[in-house]
Parts: sequence; C-alpha cells; structure tokens
Amino acid sequence: MRGLRDKRVLISGGSSGIGKATAQRFLEEGARVVLCGLDPEEVETAVTELREFGTATGLPADVSRDDEVTRLVDSACSALGGIDVLVNNAGIAWREPFLTITPAHWDRVLTVNLRGMFLVAQAVARVLVDQGGGGVIVNMSSTNGL
Repeated sequence: MRGLRDKRVLISGGSSGIGKATAQRFLEEGARVVLCGLDPEEVETAVTELREFGTATGLPADVSRDDEVTRLVDSACSALGGIDVLVNNAGIAWREPFLTITPAHWDRVLTVNLRGMFLVAQAVARVLVDQGGGGVIVNMSSTNGL
C-alpha cells in the first residue's frame, strides 16, 4: 500500500470486521477515510476507535437503497474533497442451513451483496469520471459465495 498519503478513501461496510481493519490500514498509510455501516452506533464506535490512526469519518447507510448511496457518496465527496479509492465491502450472510433459508432472507442477501455493490460502484465510478478519470474500485467478496 504505497503512495496512499492523502488519498481519499470510501469504505462501504467499514464499521466492523474486514472493512474496519481495511480502514485502519489505509489510515496508517496516511489516507483519509469515510466509512459506512448499517448500524449508527457501530459506525460511531468504529470512527472513534479509528481516529487514533488518522482522519476518519463515517455515517450509517444501507447500500441497497439508491437514496442512501447517493447521500453516502455525496457526503464522502464533501468530507474528502473527492474520492480516489472505493473499497466496496458491505455484505451480509444469514447463518441458516440452505434448506431452511427463507425467500425474504435470500432476497435481502442479494439486495445488499449484489445490488448494493453495484449501486456504490456505479455512484463512485461517476465521481471518478467527473474528476477526470483514474482511481480504484476494489470489490470485496466472501468465501460464503463459494
């Protein structure tokens, strides 16, 4: 992770687990980070903990909702002055046996993990184009998909 000083990074699903660890690493390398997560208290706690490593802000957002993705990306652009890197990490999984998972749970997984990833990547890609091109979009996945 060389050359990250002052890079402007948005991390979806950044309030816990791999996303939070990724945020910490970017901060340690000198980047400025905006993260999101679904739970407002978890986002606040993560931001408080991560500020020891650098400039971090965050907000709650449901990446499966167009309006919340627009608010997230607009807020990140305002806070950072643009976006250089998206770590598209938001995702959920139900811990249920395949034969008992409900259609509602399955629909929610697809809505967050597929639609959410698409919405955030598309919104950030528009920002990158408007900024003159360049930038990085990293789409994370899980072994749960296998």
